[in-house]
Amino acid sequence: MNNIIYKNTATNSYYYGICIRNSDYNTISRNNLAGSRILCILEENCEGNVFRNNESCDYGETDQAIPSYNLFLLVGIILIALLFILRNRYKKGKII
Repeated sequence: MNNIIYKNTATNSYYYGICIRNSDYNTISRNNLAGSRILCILEENCEGNVFRNNESCDYGETDQAIPSYNLFLLVGIILIALLFILRNRYKKGKII
């Protein structure tokens, strides 16, 4: 509670650059948090936290929808699978 998280670097994190749980009224600013796979900052069961000038950063709560890059990855995988299925059907002469 009432912490300042300032000028840290947490790049290419597997899940989150910063994870704040059950901690209120913190200031999180000027951190370099680029490249986190899920979210750069996860805020869970908190209130009154302030986020400013964190580079390349999206903020989120645990009930957030799928981050957009994960959605694009999922659509890409589905399209590649569909292309393989269609190619195999075409080779077997079963395509209309």
